[in-house]
Amino acid sequence: MIAGERHNASSGRASVPYELESLRRGTDLRLDGKRAATIELASAATGVKLRQLEVVALHDGHIHRITLSAERGRYAADRDAFLAVLDTWRWR
Repeated sequence: MIAGERHNASSGRASVPYELESLRRGTDLRLDGKRAATIELASAATGVKLRQLEVVALHDGHIHRITLSAERGRYAADRDAFLAVLDTWRWR
C-alpha cells in the first residue's frame, strides 16, 4: 500500500490524504479505432474506497486521459456504462 496526498492542480498544494492499495495495467481498448492503454487502481481517501479506470490515448500528438472513479460497490456497473460511452467515442 502506498500512502500520500492528492495535490490540487491549480495550487499545487496537498489537499486530501489517500492510500493507493493496488495499481495494474489493464486490457488495451480502442477509441474511435485508435489503441488506448488502461490502468486500473484501487485507493481510499477520507474513508471512501474507490476503484478507478484510467484510459490513456495518444491522438494528434497529444496525450488524452479519460478517467472513471467509482465507489467500489458501484464499480462493476459504472465500468460497464463507462465502456459503453467509450464505444461511441469519436475524435474531432
